[in-house]
Amino acid sequence: MVIRHQIKTSIIERADDDLKTLLFVKEPKAEDFNYSPLILRVVNEYLLERGLGIGLGDINNKEIIDKYWRSAAFPIESDVLFRFIIGTESYPFLQLFIFFKNVGVRNKLYNDFDKITKLKRKNPLTYVATSYLEDTQMYDLLEECRAIVEEKGLKFNTEEIKVKEKEIIKQDVRIKYLVPDNLTFQCQRCNMCELPSNYSVNPIENLPEGNKETISINHRVCFPCNLPTLTFTEAEEISKRLKRELSEFTQPLLLIKDKLSNQTELIIGLKQKEGICIFQDLANHACSIHRFKPFNCLTYPILVSYEKNQITVECDFSCIGIGKGDKINLSKLTEISLKHFLETYNKGTFDIYKIEEIWGKNSYYFDKKRVTEDDIKIAKAAIFSVHES
Repeated sequence: MVIRHQIKTSIIERADDDLKTLLFVKEPKAEDFNYSPLILRVVNEYLLERGLGIGLGDINNKEIIDKYWRSAAFPIESDVLFRFIIGTESYPFLQLFIFFKNVGVRNKLYNDFDKITKLKRKNPLTYVATSYLEDTQMYDLLEECRAIVEEKGLKFNTEEIKVKEKEIIKQDVRIKYLVPDNLTFQCQRCNMCELPSNYSVNPIENLPEGNKETISINHRVCFPCNLPTLTFTEAEEISKRLKRELSEFTQPLLLIKDKLSNQTELIIGLKQKEGICIFQDLANHACSIHRFKPFNCLTYPILVSYEKNQITVECDFSCIGIGKGDKINLSKLTEISLKHFLETYNKGTFDIYKIEEIWGKNSYYFDKKRVTEDDIKIAKAAIFSVHES
């Protein structure tokens, strides 16, 4: 299932190729690009760093983005929090998150941190750096950043989190855990998981894989967007409870068809309003459908993904609530995940005509079409207008 996956190096490389094509080819054609979601992802990162963004086909202006981030703050004791993540032997990676307490702290450090090429902005209050090897330079990077904070007369704290790997088999399903021991969490209501950000949602790879035929949808997952995906069954449940049509609050994202089993998997996403989930209550940072929210919202910051007969349980370490509150009951999480997996992915085919009936005939397009000419025009106009200003 496509949820808030970590950014993959291969995807970033393809996206970089698309960006170069967009910037340096005088009249690029649709077939010159790798994937349609990827070109928009990179363009949106570029724009968001300058206060603009494109989300789910809608262009959000600087005022909208600024509105959310002007008063944003992390509930941390120090001015800066460094969180250093250490992977496992079979899954080696090092990851550094840097959280700024508020915009004032950020403004004192941006110029220095922006010069460090290893660091990438995740959002206006967070930097992240990742290495998929046992890279000693990551430790040097941590020391360099802490030295900069000290020079500015600011206070910082450092957390070190080690990921543990464990596997169990339940009801013939392999469940793989890649989470720390004694993982704790308490929501801080900081709203960061909903605000527009650079690396919130990974683009969907837009090519068939093995025996699966991928049909991508026009309404792509792109930025600014922290929107979760949900199943059709979950969407129907929300529809019944709210007495609202599916098309009012959801958009289709991806339909995957397995050529051997003829089974299909439909992935849809919640719509957004001004860059924020349509069910987000900004007045109190609460979810208006909390009692029956989708599985991905229920488990966050735990990330649960499915592949064939395996469930992988990971953690989004960019969530400030990690390490606070009570211990997460992984046994209970396993039961919920397994139930969701068996109910959702062991069903029959999904009728593609039902998509047309709910969202309209132009709600999807097939993989081989890749980037559209409209994508190129919108992206090129947006990126050069920002560059010129």
